[in-house]
Amino acid sequence: MHFVYPYFLFSLLVLSIPVIIHLFHFRKYKKVYFSNVSFLESLQMQNQKHARVKHLLVLACRMLALAALVFAFAQPFIPSKENRLVQEGTNAVSIYVNNGFGMQAVAEDGPLLEDAKRKAREIAASYKPSDQFQLLTNDFSGAQQRLLSRDEFLEQVDRIEVSASSRPLQDVAIRQQDVLNHSHGSAKSAYIISDFNKSASDLSKFKMDPNINLVLVPTRAQDFSNISIDSLWMDAPLFQVGSEVKINVVISNYSAQSIEALPVKLTINNEVRAVANVDLQANENKTVVLPFTLHNAGLLQGSVEIQDFPMVYDDALYFSFYAEEKVDVLSINESVANTYVSKLFDDDEAFVLNNGSVQNLDYSSLKKYRLIILNEVKNISSGLARELQNFMQQGGGVLLLPSAQANLKTYNQFLNGFSQLNYTPLDTHRVDVSNITYKHSLFKNVFEKVPQNVEMPKVFKHFPLRAGARTATESVLKLNDQSDLLVSMNVGSGLFYASAMPFDATFSDLPKQPLFVVLLYNMALSGFSSGELFANIGNPNPVEVRISQEKKSEVLKLKSANGDFEMIPELSYNGAATYIRTHNQIQKAGNYLLFDNGNAVGGVSFNYKRTDSKPLFYSDSELKSATSGRAKTFVIEASGKSVQTEIASINDGAHLWKWFILLALLSLLAEVLILRFWK
Repeated sequence: MHFVYPYFLFSLLVLSIPVIIHLFHFRKYKKVYFSNVSFLESLQMQNQKHARVKHLLVLACRMLALAALVFAFAQPFIPSKENRLVQEGTNAVSIYVNNGFGMQAVAEDGPLLEDAKRKAREIAASYKPSDQFQLLTNDFSGAQQRLLSRDEFLEQVDRIEVSASSRPLQDVAIRQQDVLNHSHGSAKSAYIISDFNKSASDLSKFKMDPNINLVLVPTRAQDFSNISIDSLWMDAPLFQVGSEVKINVVISNYSAQSIEALPVKLTINNEVRAVANVDLQANENKTVVLPFTLHNAGLLQGSVEIQDFPMVYDDALYFSFYAEEKVDVLSINESVANTYVSKLFDDDEAFVLNNGSVQNLDYSSLKKYRLIILNEVKNISSGLARELQNFMQQGGGVLLLPSAQANLKTYNQFLNGFSQLNYTPLDTHRVDVSNITYKHSLFKNVFEKVPQNVEMPKVFKHFPLRAGARTATESVLKLNDQSDLLVSMNVGSGLFYASAMPFDATFSDLPKQPLFVVLLYNMALSGFSSGELFANIGNPNPVEVRISQEKKSEVLKLKSANGDFEMIPELSYNGAATYIRTHNQIQKAGNYLLFDNGNAVGGVSFNYKRTDSKPLFYSDSELKSATSGRAKTFVIEASGKSVQTEIASINDGAHLWKWFILLALLSLLAEVLILRFWK
């Protein structure tokens, strides 16, 4: 047994005081005379023996009580030999402080981040000034991959600020292990100070070197309350000037209180375009629709905002998109234009249809179109085949409608350039469409539910399609003989559609049905890409950005909309699509512009991840259960003693002072009982 304050044992000298009192018995006796004391003598001897025993018991109780109190104040403990956190020699200590947005929540003494910083200081105070310390936060900066002295560590703790980054615990463990395993400390300990939000802390995948002490230090919000803008999307695939656009926003109330008339503001290009009020019950989420009319074409950047405290990082969501004047469609004809195709696109102001002859075609103009229709061309030349393949590789769409006099050899040579799909000779047997692939992207947002008893198109004759085993085609319309009437496939960044018949009334009644309108419109829009609405900060994947005009330089600059940030992103291409990588240099949510020689050619928006928005935290018991199978693991409960006291308790082993306090109380109780009931 050891003592925290061994010098307090000198107080045991006070045990002499009750001994002196009992030995010298300062009572004065008075003589009383009786005529006959023969009967009193035996009684007096008997009382004197009983009194001596009583006094000795009282003396023992008092001495035991005093001794127990002295031992309690000396704080005895049985030291731990295996689980000491602080050992002789140099200790290497890694302390991770979660500084994510979730640490903006309010604890009993202020923001969680300040509580975490206080606990980090207490941990450092539990070690010697000569020990080595690593401070790790979500920033994962290069400066955090080295060991510091205690004074340097405390200085760095004071500089911790809230970060946009969110790190999985396993990534934190890898960083801590890397530093500790390269240190020369006799004891190595890793501390994790966090709110342990389940969205960012997957303990089932967490592993730490078994030779390293692991100490989990949870910090808890007093009353977690948060309102968050969780997601945003638009229904329309194409945004046109003069049309109404509806922005759908999901807003969640992560609190136990209801919210009434929460203002939701939509801003487009620094102009407030819509305002709505939403009522939210406790722990409820709602989708708010914000409609507005497009007045201008080109790049549009906006935001949806609410006001909430104290967690404000998820109160705004930024987005970017493009508004188009028209969608250009080209029909390459053998002789005359297709009546049904011309009437469909000519009646819609959103599209511009150009009809061209296959004998007099300007290949250089193909890149401006979104969809090219090969309308009943008899022969597909090698030059045209090559240009169409390049067109699809760069993101365009091609629809092939065979001619009644088609040279199938040239058709199949064209198809064999990128697939194993082939046309077979004309089949004049009547068949009907038996199946529509409603899950195909051409029917996205077309049907609210699968229609029943649909009148299927009738096919009077067609050129059956045969696909090879390695051709990844997707059926759009299937005939009742299980062959395909219309298929699609990806070619590079673009799409290819093959029809088993032309849009001719002698082949089918499909052009006279509403399904024809849906197919042609969505084919023209399916290859349309305006880039991503937004990307999340910290996501390592490349972000697609639409470039509105031809680039003059291979080096583009990415700047924030307010001009306070600038960087050169990494560029990559996939066909006509342009992608950028920022390599975690974006740390602030907002709208950003891409510049080419000083001209804005594109835009992209970045938002913070919503991983800390939901109040899903590991409790102390769950933390202990999740780490119960690992040795050298400790959980310091969020409420209770200071971290420094808990570390001392873990390091010193079993403390016995409570038992000595109990022994002192029992001794005093025994003394009272003896004095009260001993007769």
